[in-house]
Amino acid sequence: VYVQNYEAVVSTQSTGHAADLCQQLQSLGYWCNFIDPSSGLPYLGEFNAVPFPDCDEDFPQFSPDLELEDIGCCRALRHIDWGFEVFTGVLFSDAPIEIVQNIRRMIN
Repeated sequence: VYVQNYEAVVSTQSTGHAADLCQQLQSLGYWCNFIDPSSGLPYLGEFNAVPFPDCDEDFPQFSPDLELEDIGCCRALRHIDWGFEVFTGVLFSDAPIEIVQNIRRMIN
């Protein structure tokens, strides 16, 4: 029960931060969307019914800090510093990474 409650809190916080970040980027004229962690679907606008994979072989190419590891019953993302104790969110934008990072710092 603790883990489920923790995941719900982190998911809600992550969704709020991602929505704030997208709103800021959109106000600057950039396109932005993110994957809703509770459904695996794009959060903003129109989308199809195919959820984004939560643990795909392509994930490590998005971040050099993530590795895909087979843990027997399934595959899981592992952060090189924090191990499996990490909540991974996915945000897409056409904004330069420096702008995204600056806005993220201001929001946090």
